[in-house]
Amino acid sequence: MSGLNSLIDSLPIDRIAAQVGAEPAQARSAIESILPSLVGGLQANAQDPQGAASLQQALGQHAGRAQLLSGDVDPAQIDTEDGAKIAHHIFGSNEGAVNEKLAAASGADKGLIEKLIPVLAPIAMAWIASKFFGSKNHDRTEEPAEFDRSAEASVVPGSTGDDTGVTQPDLGGLLGGLLGGGGQGGGLGDLLGGLGGLLGGGRR
Repeated sequence: MSGLNSLIDSLPIDRIAAQVGAEPAQARSAIESILPSLVGGLQANAQDPQGAASLQQALGQHAGRAQLLSGDVDPAQIDTEDGAKIAHHIFGSNEGAVNEKLAAASGADKGLIEKLIPVLAPIAMAWIASKFFGSKNHDRTEEPAEFDRSAEASVVPGSTGDDTGVTQPDLGGLLGGLLGGGGQGGGLGDLLGGLGGLLGGGRR
């Protein structure tokens, strides 16, 4: 989970906590459960070809939003309506059940989980987009085929090429790598295992 830990460490936890009316330690504990679940849900949805295509299109819409990955980002400026839509697309009809599981796993109130997810979902999408399209192109907003994906693809198993001749990483492999590969153990493995069939319920 080193990649996710780096993302969490870069977040302005105090400002996010103030935004949702929580103590920083409480907010961080909830965030440490929410972000892996968002990525895990995306990974589960990407196992379906239509889900992978839909996700790639969504990532294209969130590419170039490097400001969300800055430690100086103002949580009040994050589009939480977009975040709520992202969460619904990821979890589908399982959204309420996922929120309950996350509350139990983190020790947070379900209401706090529901406030944090719309803040965190756009950040997660911007972060994944930066990995998928390559760090050299964080500030670009063209369609996905225009991005240079070769550097990222070189470290992601299952990379494929598109009809432009540009190499792109396999989404499922990329997301699995961001979660630490297939052998997640300890807290992360327990968390994702506990969510079980609730992941992958999003709209494709």
